[in-house]
Amino acid sequence: MRGNRFLRRSAACVGLVALAGLLRAAEPAPAPRPAGAAATLAPLGRETYLLPPKEIADAVLASRGDIVALTNLSPDGRKFLIAKRDPLPPVERLGAPCVHLAEMAFDPVACRSRELWVGSAEALDLFFPAERRTVPVRVPSGARIASPAWSPDGSKLAFFALFPDATHICVADTETGACRKVTQTPVLATLVTAFQWSPDGKRIHTVLLPDGGKRPVPKPGIATEPKVRIARDGKDPSRTYRYLLESPYQMQLLEHLLTGQVAIVGVEDGAVTPIGEPAMVRSVSASPNEKQFRVAIVKKPFSYYAPFQRFGTQESIWDKSGKALVTLSDRNLRETETPPVVTPATTPTQPPFPKGGLTKGARGTGGTQPVPDPTQPAPTPPVNPMNPDDAPTVAPEPFDPDAKRDLSWRPDGKGMSFLQLEPAAKDAKKDDTKKDDAKAVRKDRVMQWLPPFGKDDAKVVYESPNRIVGAQYSADGYWLFISQIVDAQRQITAIDLANPKTTYVISRGGSDFATPKKDEPPAKKDGGDSDNEDADDEQPGAGRGGATAGLGLLARPLGAANVVRVSNTGTVYLSGTERARGAGEGAFPKPYIDAVNIKTGKKARVFEGKADVLETVDGVDGDDVKYVFTTRQKSNVVPNSYVTDVATGKTTKLTDNVEKSAWFHELKTERFRATRADGIKFWVKVTRSPKAEGKLPALFWIYPREYADQADYDAKAGRGGTGTGPGAVAGRYTGPAPRSVAILTLAGYAVVEPDVPIVGPAGRMNDNYVPDLRNGLWAAIDECDKRGIIDRDRLACGGHSYGAFSTANALAHTPFFKAGIAGDGCYNRTLTSMSFQSERRQLWDARETYLEMSPLLRANQINGALLMYHGMEDANVGTHPMNSEALFAALDGLGKPAALYMYPYEGHGPIARETNLDMWARWLAWLDLYVKNTKVK
Repeated sequence: MRGNRFLRRSAACVGLVALAGLLRAAEPAPAPRPAGAAATLAPLGRETYLLPPKEIADAVLASRGDIVALTNLSPDGRKFLIAKRDPLPPVERLGAPCVHLAEMAFDPVACRSRELWVGSAEALDLFFPAERRTVPVRVPSGARIASPAWSPDGSKLAFFALFPDATHICVADTETGACRKVTQTPVLATLVTAFQWSPDGKRIHTVLLPDGGKRPVPKPGIATEPKVRIARDGKDPSRTYRYLLESPYQMQLLEHLLTGQVAIVGVEDGAVTPIGEPAMVRSVSASPNEKQFRVAIVKKPFSYYAPFQRFGTQESIWDKSGKALVTLSDRNLRETETPPVVTPATTPTQPPFPKGGLTKGARGTGGTQPVPDPTQPAPTPPVNPMNPDDAPTVAPEPFDPDAKRDLSWRPDGKGMSFLQLEPAAKDAKKDDTKKDDAKAVRKDRVMQWLPPFGKDDAKVVYESPNRIVGAQYSADGYWLFISQIVDAQRQITAIDLANPKTTYVISRGGSDFATPKKDEPPAKKDGGDSDNEDADDEQPGAGRGGATAGLGLLARPLGAANVVRVSNTGTVYLSGTERARGAGEGAFPKPYIDAVNIKTGKKARVFEGKADVLETVDGVDGDDVKYVFTTRQKSNVVPNSYVTDVATGKTTKLTDNVEKSAWFHELKTERFRATRADGIKFWVKVTRSPKAEGKLPALFWIYPREYADQADYDAKAGRGGTGTGPGAVAGRYTGPAPRSVAILTLAGYAVVEPDVPIVGPAGRMNDNYVPDLRNGLWAAIDECDKRGIIDRDRLACGGHSYGAFSTANALAHTPFFKAGIAGDGCYNRTLTSMSFQSERRQLWDARETYLEMSPLLRANQINGALLMYHGMEDANVGTHPMNSEALFAALDGLGKPAALYMYPYEGHGPIARETNLDMWARWLAWLDLYVKNTKVK
C-alpha cells in the first residue's frame, strides 16, 4: 500500500523530446575510469546494505541518542521520565505498512501516523534524583512507546502503546512501574497523536476507533473507472506535489483513516463515555470541568489538486452530547495555492500580536518561550537540508483587529479566555489607534466567554490602553497575569480577579516588541491603579551589571491549560538570563530565578546559574521552589544535568554522560572570506583533521541561497557564514549528525562549505544562477588553494536537495570537480514549472532560466563521476525520485561514470541505520576511486 497507484515513471522524461533541439552543445568525452576501477566498482554494485570502515561507522552511530537528558520532570517534582530510543531506526521499522494520502503518511493497519511509529521509544525509565533510584516502566510485550504524559499529580504516567496492528493507552504507577492497558477499543492516532488527562487524573480524553474498532478497512478492488481530470476555471498554479489523492478509493480510505470517536476513558475501569458522533477529528481539547470540548474536524469535499493542509476544517465547541454550541472557525477547501511572498532584501515584520512573552517555558514544565526581539535584525532562516527544498514562503494571514486572540480554556473551568480590542466606535472617522486622536483609542481587553458561548456571553475581565500580548492564570483562577507593552517596554502585571482594578506590577523592562501597527492598541503609559512599581525602574538583573533576556514567569501544565506557578505565600517566579557587562569571550548568559511577592513587590534571587558554561533551567520541584534542575554544556562538553538546593545553594550532578565524539571537537575549523570576480565577498568554512598535512583532497558541500546585493548577503549571512544562523545557541553542545560531512575528515579529506550567493534584482536572482554558481566555486577553490588547504586537482562537490541540484549543475557548468555526490535532488526544472525554491516565476515567464538551470538538459556536459542517492518515498515538493532515475539513465546512456542508490522507505533525507551506514560505505568508495586516488599526470 506504499505510494500512489497511478504514478508513472515515464513522466520523468516530460519536456525532453520537445527540448531536444535546444541541446546541441558539444559533448565532452566521457571521463576515463581510474586504474583499478573495476575492483573498486565491484562492491559499489552489490545489492545489499554495505558497512563503511569501523572508524566511520563508529562516528555515524555515536549520536546524541546515548545522552541521558533529565528534562521531563513530573508535576510533583520528584522524578524524571527518560525515554530510550534509537536515533537511527532500523529499516525494518520504516518498512511497516504505510499509505501516502494527500501528502500525509499513515499506517493503514494500525490506524496511526507513520511518524508516531518511526519515532517511537523502546523503553521508559523513571529516575528519582533525591533517592538516586531508577524504576523501569513495565511496558507491555511487543509494544513501542509514544506520547507519554504525566497525570496532574505525577502519580501516574500514561502513554500510547504502539503494537504492530493497533494503538492503546497504557497507564503506569510511577512508584513501581507497574503498567496496565486502559483502552479496550484501539485509539485512532492518525491526526490526534496525543491525549489529555482530566484535572483530577481519573480520566483520559482521546479519540478511539468508531464502532468498537470493528469497522472494516476499505479494500482496493478492480478499477471501475478511468482516471479523470478536467481543467478548472481560472488560473490555479500549484507546486509539484507527489502524493495528492489519485482515486475515489483513496478518498474513501482517507475518510476511513481520519474518522474517530471523541471519548472519555476511565483510568480505573476503562469505562468509555462517547462525545458526539464519529467525525474526522483533527484536534480536541476538553474544558477543565469536562462539560465542553473544543473540536476541530476535517470537512469534505476532498480534492485531487490540493494537499491535506488545504482541506476544509471547522472548529467548534461541543457539549457532552456532541452538539455544537458555537463555531469558532469555518474554512473551506482551498484548491488554489496562496501566492508566496518573497522579500529578499527586507526584514520580516513582527506579527501584530505575538503569542507568548509571558511564561518561561522550561522544558518539561510547559509554557511558551518569550517573543524574540523584533528590534534586532532578523536574518534569513537557516536552510536545513532535511527540510523541503521547495517549501514556499506563505503570505501571512491578514490581521483582523476585531478577532479573538489567544483563545483558551480558563483553568478554573469557567468558560474560555481570549484577548480582543474593544469595539470600534461606529462614527469614528479617523484611524482609531493613532495617538493624535486619543479619545478614539481602542483599549485592549482580556475577556471571559461563558457557556453556551453566544454573542452575549462574553464579558470584560480586564482592559488596558496598552497592547496586551499574553494572558495566563493561576491554577485556582484567582490571579490573572498579563504581559503588555508600556512605553515600548514589556511589563508583566498581576490582576486580582476578585477586584480587577487592583493590579500589581511584577516586572518591567526590555523593548521586546515592535511599534504597533494600524488597528493595534498603541503603547501608552500604564494608567491602571497599580499598588506597586519597580523601585529602581530597571530591568531585573540590570542592577547586577548586565542586561536580561528571555524574562518570563515560571508556569506548569494543568489539563489543556498552562498556569503560572504561585506559591502558598503569594509568590511568583521570574526566570531569565543575564550577561555581565564587560564579560569576555567564553562567558555565557547566566540563568536566574527571582521570587517576587505579588502584593508587596519584595524580590529575592533564589537561583543563579554559572557563566563559564551554557546553563539552562529545565524545571523546578513545585510551586514553592526548593530545587532547581538545570543542564550544563559547552559546544565541546557533553550536556549533564544538575540540581541546586535553593536553601543551601549546593549543586549536585545527576548524570554522567560522556563524550563519544572527541575527534569531532578536535577538528581544525577555519572561516574566511573569498571574493568573486564581480567583487561579491562571501564566507567559506573549512574543516580538516588536526593531523592533516599539505594540500588535501576535498569535498565542497554546497547549498546556494539568493540575495539582492552584497549588503543583503552581509545582513543575512552574518559573520561566519555557513553553519551559523538564527536559532543556533552559542555554546550548545554540537556533535556529528549521522550525515555530517565532517565525518569525511576521518578519511583524510578536507571539507569545504562555501556560501554560494546568487545575487540579482528581487524576483530575478536566478537569471544569474549559473555564472554566480561557477564564479563562487572558482573563488572558493582559488582562496583555499592559496591558503595551502586543498589539492585543486582532487576535488569533489556534493549537496542534498537543492544542494544536490546545484552539485549536478556544478559538474555540468564547471571543470573543477572529479566527482559529485547528490542526494534527493531535482534535475529537470521543467517538472517544477509553476515555481521552485525561491523562484516565483513560472517556466513560461523565465524559460531560458529554467532550461539553463536544469542539469538533466546538460547531461552531455557533465564532467566527473556522479553518485546519486534518493529516498524511494521522497514526498518533498519538487524532488520526486524520477529526477534521479532520469538523470542516471541519461548519464548511463552517454557513457559517463555514474551510480544511483534508491533507498526503500526513505523520504527526503535518509534516517534508517542501515541506509546511513550503506550511504557512507558507498560515498567513501566513490570518492577514493575518483578523487583521492586519482593519479594526475
